[in-house]
Amino acid sequence: MDNDQEVSAYSSLRIGYILMSLSEIILFVWLIIISNLVFQSISLQSLNSTSIYNIPTSELNSLESSIISTIWIEILGAILGIIASIILYIGFYRGKDHFNIGNATIGAILALIGFILYALIPVLGVIIGIIGFIFMKSALDSIGNKYNENLVNIGAILSIIPVISILGTLITALGLTKVVNRVKISQMLIAQQVSPINVSQLIQQVGLGVIKDNGEIFLTLYSQIQGAIVSVKIEGTPYFSTLSIPLQIGNNNIVINLGTTLNLVKSYIYKIILSVSTSSGIISITTDTIYNP
Repeated sequence: MDNDQEVSAYSSLRIGYILMSLSEIILFVWLIIISNLVFQSISLQSLNSTSIYNIPTSELNSLESSIISTIWIEILGAILGIIASIILYIGFYRGKDHFNIGNATIGAILALIGFILYALIPVLGVIIGIIGFIFMKSALDSIGNKYNENLVNIGAILSIIPVISILGTLITALGLTKVVNRVKISQMLIAQQVSPINVSQLIQQVGLGVIKDNGEIFLTLYSQIQGAIVSVKIEGTPYFSTLSIPLQIGNNNIVINLGTTLNLVKSYIYKIILSVSTSSGIISITTDTIYNP
């Protein structure tokens, strides 16, 4: 159930950022069109007042009508932006147990307000929208760090910059698509039957691991096989995450990012259960870690 909710959260965020990109493209096109029409109107009115030749009133009226007729483009862009903001709010809320959302939900609300204001006062709408994207950036960084997906981190930065944010939202959506696929693959592997081979002879822990309050887990594993860690769970707690960390033959210094802050007992030794995907199937590894925030 938790795994499905995690996939649902990332999927909602992906859809939200795709719609956000479409909204920004439409509004940017509208801004270019309206700016051009307003410039033409001002130029004709100025020419009409200073020239010995009178510009036909019908031509001026036609320009004014064209300006008014572009309002539907602005409305369409604003509506898409509002829908995108609502979907982003839902996505961040659903993911609150799987990554550190920070003030992302507030950011989504600010983005929604920004799109509403954009139709009335574009400059104010853009400023509030930027603040909203800044608030959402920390949550995207948490997702990107958790799954080692740099596209999410890069997109989060670019999304803050006006105009360039069109590219930023697209990059973010692409990164989230890769995250969704990665989580689904991990879940599929976990669902497979665990291999009955003797785990202790293949993968062993070296020393004692450390858990930090920011959700990072540091482990050293000695492995005789290649594979990938596809899930991690802190035994006796609700903390669980799917991920994808390569495991090579030899010593592996592993850094796992759960993507959320932890509330554990200081200096207590916790069991960390790892699911490792290998050519022989999924094997389960239990390691010892101490909580040292």
